[in-house]
Amino acid sequence: MANFQDIKAQTGIKFFKSSGTGTDADPFIPEMATSTTPGEVTSITNFNVSVGSSSTQVLAANSSRKLLILVNDSDEAIYVSLGATATLNNGIRLNANGGALALDDPIYKGVVNAISVSGSKKIVGIEG
Repeated sequence: MANFQDIKAQTGIKFFKSSGTGTDADPFIPEMATSTTPGEVTSITNFNVSVGSSSTQVLAANSSRKLLILVNDSDEAIYVSLGATATLNNGIRLNANGGALALDDPIYKGVVNAISVSGSKKIVGIEG
């Protein structure tokens, strides 16, 4: 489980604990402080994707992306590839049970792919 309270401030975005105790039954829910300052994220989209045992697209390219947070919500490692086909034991490893990656400035705006050993593993996150 990702502890969003640990994400104190990204460039242009701030998260505050809005509810939850941080347990699996009562997780932290991020609440974004919005602003109209150029470059700041003012809206986010939550996503969850089932990652297969072959390369799976997590997110399409997005030229407006300013923030990307990926969290492994499964019991085994997931490998993330930015812009290429995902392969096991290559790219960015998100460890089981909450391994996370946060990207902001400069942000990668291309396609995001992932792969897991046994398939049907969940990756969750936000894009803004």
